[in-house]
Amino acid sequence: MNHEKEDKLNIKNFLEEEKVSDIRAYNNGEWINIVVGTVRSQRHISGILKKIKVLKIIKKEDVFGIPENEWVICSVEGIDIHLFTKEKRDYYGIDNLWEQWQYEQ
Repeated sequence: MNHEKEDKLNIKNFLEEEKVSDIRAYNNGEWINIVVGTVRSQRHISGILKKIKVLKIIKKEDVFGIPENEWVICSVEGIDIHLFTKEKRDYYGIDNLWEQWQYEQ
């Protein structure tokens, strides 16, 4: 297994442990790697970010957005993780945006 695929698998496992649902990983075949997941609430986003920071997986400057907006992006090992509430994920149709990219199970 290559390093990039292993990183995505580790991220997916971490998110599953944190009860993130509907996790999808996308790759455009070149340089963009994205993992998208649905969280239950703003508090859920905050808790996940806190745990990630405690584990020193990301730095503060690698987080974009605020939990109150119900969508944050954090960058881990070159992979952008998008965490949304279901309402925001549906509203922005983020999966439709990347549907032409390879979806990795």
